[in-house]
Order: sequence, then C-alpha cells, then structure tokens
Amino acid sequence: MTTAATAHLAGQDLAVLRTWVNSLPAFTAAGVRCVEMDVGVVRAEMQVPATVRNPSGPVNGGALSFFADQIGGAVASTLVPADRGPVTTTLTVNYLAAAHGALLRGEARVVRSGRSHAFVQIEIHDGGHLCLTGSGIWLLTPSR
Repeated sequence: MTTAATAHLAGQDLAVLRTWVNSLPAFTAAGVRCVEMDVGVVRAEMQVPATVRNPSGPVNGGALSFFADQIGGAVASTLVPADRGPVTTTLTVNYLAAAHGALLRGEARVVRSGRSHAFVQIEIHDGGHLCLTGSGIWLLTPSR
C-alpha cells in the first residue's frame, strides 16, 4: 500500500494534526515547530535554547537526537488515524558536523510503512550544512 493510500484510509486532517503536534509540551519546551506537513513528509525548525549548548558553544548531541526523534514521530503520525500514535522503537543518528546556529531545520520522510511500523529517514541542517542524518522505526500503536 502506498503512503498516500495509507493516509487516505487513516482520514487524517493534516492541518489539525500539525496544530496538535505544535502544541505538544515536548515541542514547545524545546523550541521545535513543524512548519510543513504532508503525508509521509515533515519539515520542522528548532529554535535552539541556550540551555542545550555545550560549554564550547555547539548544540548538544542529545538535543539534536531529541529533535530527530520528535520529527520522526510527527511524520509517522501522518500515517495513522487520530486515535493512534507512533512510538519510537529504534533511532540511529549520525553526527556529521557540529551545529552552532540558533535555528536548525529538519526533515523527516517515511521511506516505507506497513500496518504496524513506519521506517523513517531524517536530516538536520544548520544553515546550509548537514549536521545529522538518522533513521528510525516507529511502532504505529493505539495511544492518543
């Protein structure tokens, strides 16, 4: 089944979902905001809080991983009905360069999905520089 067909069956209203995702405490507390959402694709920004910088200035790797996890979950949410929510089962991140900027941009894409899992690829950029790539698997389970 294609991603578009899955979302059609899920009946998600993506505008409502994006508003809900942007209201999550984890998003708001970390300065994360979903700026674009479509079936299987999420683009987001993270306004980097000063509290997540290392003493020498770069953004802490855990904060970058958190950003990747949050947008991975957001994109997996585009595949399921509103009464179901994704749960991270695997997240692998590759740090390619230090992030120094105040605003980071991330993109998460579903590369494959089935009835119970979504496989996602993630990139995070600092300005024009790719600083993190990642991949993960989200379990599409009842929750919300």
